[in-house]
Amino acid sequence: MKQFYIRIGTEQEKGPFTMDQLRSMWENGAITADALYRPSDATEWRQLAAEFVQQAPMPQRNEKRPRRTSSPLFLIVALLTIIVLFVGSFHFVTGSSLPGPQLMRRDSFGLSEFFVDVDAITGMPWLAAKARFPLGCRLLQREGILESDTAFNQRVQEETRREFDRTMREAERETQRLLRDAQRYADDY
Repeated sequence: MKQFYIRIGTEQEKGPFTMDQLRSMWENGAITADALYRPSDATEWRQLAAEFVQQAPMPQRNEKRPRRTSSPLFLIVALLTIIVLFVGSFHFVTGSSLPGPQLMRRDSFGLSEFFVDVDAITGMPWLAAKARFPLGCRLLQREGILESDTAFNQRVQEETRREFDRTMREAERETQRLLRDAQRYADDY
């Protein structure tokens, strides 16, 4: 089998190689169009590109090779990454008090409570809702759909005060009625 030596630029000659090895190196980009070659029994250097250019033109040195197409696995991973980033950045909020489903930005990245149902939260006692859906409650308070903790506490205190006052008035009326009945009973005997 005929043997060949190669030289690229100012590098020392390398070899010996077979023509099949040179062709493989050319196709893989290990040697480029600026390479010279000579048969082992000759001293004259020739352009390697003249030998291979019709078969498989190769880019010049430092020239970028064409990119490979993206693999399906890469596309799947990229799509899953985008989905996770989306789900981690937003809440999907539904409920009869809203005009339709809405996307609302999260306070911080996370994967819990992506779906927030206003009706489920408002359909249970507030403390139970806060324990079960803490992120959803905080989101709905931030967006003004639910009252804040401060407003809730003030409302509950006001309702409790009104209920206490109503109960005290009823108790006073009942006490007055009982006193009148007792006075009538005493007057009759």
